[in-house]
Amino acid sequence: MTLIAPWLALGLLLALVPALLVLWILRLRRARIRVPAQWLWSDAREDLRAQVPFQRLRWSILLLLQLIALGLLLLAAARPRVVASLHSGGRTVLMIDTSASMHTRDASQGRRRFDAAREAVRGAIDRLHPGGLMDHGGGQTMLVTLGARPQIVQPFTSSRAVLLQALESIDVTDEPATLTPALDLAHAWAAVPDPDAGEAPAEGTTHLEVFSDGGLADLVDALDGLDAPLVLQHVGAEDTPNAAIARIGGTRDPADPAKLTPWVSVMHWAAQAASVKIRLVINGEPSSVRAIDLPAATEDGPGRVDVMFPAVRSAGRTALTAELVPGDALAEDDIARCIVPESGGARVAQMGKSAPLLRRALAALGLHAAGDESPDLVVAVSDTTAALPAVPSLSFGAPPVSAMVKPAATVPDTSIATSSHRHAVSRGSRLTGIRAAGAHVVQVDPGVRVLASSREGPLIVAWREQGVPRIHVGFEPSRSTWPQREDFITFLVDATAWLVGIDDEAGGHVAGDRIELALPAQTTSVDVQFNGDTIDTFSPADPSRAIWGPAPQAGVYAFHWASPDAQGVREAVVNMPVAVEGDTRRGAFTIDDPLLEARRASDRGVPLWPFAVIGAVLTLIAEWWIWVKRQ
Repeated sequence: MTLIAPWLALGLLLALVPALLVLWILRLRRARIRVPAQWLWSDAREDLRAQVPFQRLRWSILLLLQLIALGLLLLAAARPRVVASLHSGGRTVLMIDTSASMHTRDASQGRRRFDAAREAVRGAIDRLHPGGLMDHGGGQTMLVTLGARPQIVQPFTSSRAVLLQALESIDVTDEPATLTPALDLAHAWAAVPDPDAGEAPAEGTTHLEVFSDGGLADLVDALDGLDAPLVLQHVGAEDTPNAAIARIGGTRDPADPAKLTPWVSVMHWAAQAASVKIRLVINGEPSSVRAIDLPAATEDGPGRVDVMFPAVRSAGRTALTAELVPGDALAEDDIARCIVPESGGARVAQMGKSAPLLRRALAALGLHAAGDESPDLVVAVSDTTAALPAVPSLSFGAPPVSAMVKPAATVPDTSIATSSHRHAVSRGSRLTGIRAAGAHVVQVDPGVRVLASSREGPLIVAWREQGVPRIHVGFEPSRSTWPQREDFITFLVDATAWLVGIDDEAGGHVAGDRIELALPAQTTSVDVQFNGDTIDTFSPADPSRAIWGPAPQAGVYAFHWASPDAQGVREAVVNMPVAVEGDTRRGAFTIDDPLLEARRASDRGVPLWPFAVIGAVLTLIAEWWIWVKRQ
């Protein structure tokens, strides 16, 4: 049993118990006196006045019952709570999930999952530091948020008041959540609680507690090799459905760039099919509404629908917004935005083997052949390693000549077993399960991002080499099952946008990303505005490029730049990381490890003060009944 406010109970004990005893000592005990005549009453009253006011305290069942009732009320004031199998004291790191999925409002609870997690953390603070506002117990606790990057909200402290104040300052973001960096941070601080103060390494075990709805993409990998006790406390319902706009964009006709065809991809996480409507807004004006049927999710992933809207005339830079109606439990991912540039599309040069399938797909995306012009993008399909020009490239088959990516082996038949949604190229696609023949596995340097791997090694990678972005897919699409899937086009859209840089403003960023924008030369200062408020001001290290972030919320960020000769503004669209945060059906943690303990956050303890109050009331009723019977 844990007492949350023992100091309050002790103060009341020292004040009320002596007061009750004094009242019993001062109480006049009048005896019944029979008088034969009325005039004798005056003598009896004189005798009563002569009684000594202070009496010797005598045992009484009524006094005993009053002391018991007072003791129960004092116990209720101490707020006792029964907590099973959770530690107290020592050093503890409390980690609270602040990712996008914590916006979810489960129908069974009627509040955000983040609010439930914060209440659970508050209960953990009560357990670890139960002495109330005046308590500074022997244990120390640190508070960390889980987002795209972990943040220490409160370093190790023994003050319950400081921890509660820090907890109230936290709010949910639109970022994805990762656990591995937070564990690394916690281990570093656990070894040396205050590195800036030059403290000696701490001794003893540090306990870790994570409060999350389960939306931690790297959970299994993060717990590999865990060497400290960890409690995973789950919040949220396990069957909450959700639909989300995964991607939005627009394709311009190469022959008529003013002709724009908007498109939207919708994902659906639910056991049953559903019907929704998509409302499209172009440059702030309502355009059209489409009703669609969403298929149910399967074991392979969410249901998905790609919707093409009728072509519209929009010659310049065009802002698109799509919204699902009606909304659902996670309203934040029911809306997505993008900005379609006024260009008619990038110029593409093809190298290597003929690939009609790729050529048709790229043409459908508004990319046209470079011809005699300098290409913006090179698409190469090859059976052998070949050198590529110093322009962005998308290569298939054998890897290109590179100092960062080397061929490892050729596999006759394989399939993608794992993929990452942390990169702009792969966040909108489900790459697992793709089967390929004649795949080329590669070896990569640390600076290369692995987007998908088979059991034999990396198959899809992205990197920058001497400032040139490159993407390599270790198999030919025509020799795989990929073109049969809806997300093949989505991957090409995301890949070409990242390679040619049109996702700077077009909506290729998600919350948690660092935003990079090209700026005019000699830029001296940049003001970052969000929803009309200035949230940051900085001087770019590179006068021709702004790097800012991570962006915590979805929306439109305006970068107001100034140089000695001019000033202007550029915008960057940030959307929700739907692929990693949209699944709201996450169940309780089920990981078998002797160092782990998984529980629901609602199981954090049973408060006993209501039972103490009821016991006090019943005791006072019994005392009143005995007093009445004695009259």
